[in-house]
Amino acid sequence: MDTRHDSADRLNEERRAADRRARATAHPLVWPSWQGQRCEPRRRHERSDHFVDRYPPLLRYLAVGILLLCITDAFLTLHILDTGGSELNPLMDTLLNASLPSFFYTKLLLTALGLTVLIVYYNFRWFRIVRVGYLLFGSFFVYAALVAYEIVLITNA
Repeated sequence: MDTRHDSADRLNEERRAADRRARATAHPLVWPSWQGQRCEPRRRHERSDHFVDRYPPLLRYLAVGILLLCITDAFLTLHILDTGGSELNPLMDTLLNASLPSFFYTKLLLTALGLTVLIVYYNFRWFRIVRVGYLLFGSFFVYAALVAYEIVLITNA
């Protein structure tokens, strides 16, 4: 028996066993990873729980929309507070009592961090039930409904 060929076969099997698609090829927040080519898995059975190098362009618009809704919500909240309303979120209420910039920047930062995590895990399933991408769309519509509700509060006051 030739042990040299046995060890080479074993090495090739180990290389094939490691699935390089199970993790991102580069960190998704670093510029070179945006230049990758993996937009989706190659095989149909790999359609869930995978990282990609590039995301659909719709995600950019969705993320910008959510951030704009966050800023709009902050300004509408301040207007409602000026007309006698109160903040129901205890964290935001504490930040409002501290200073307006701390309220605004913390609100924006938390939203941006949450968006970043949701975008990176866009193709994964949350508790193996719902795709994280659907949570992004849900977040957009919930934020839009919140802003609409605040506008109704302002117009009826």
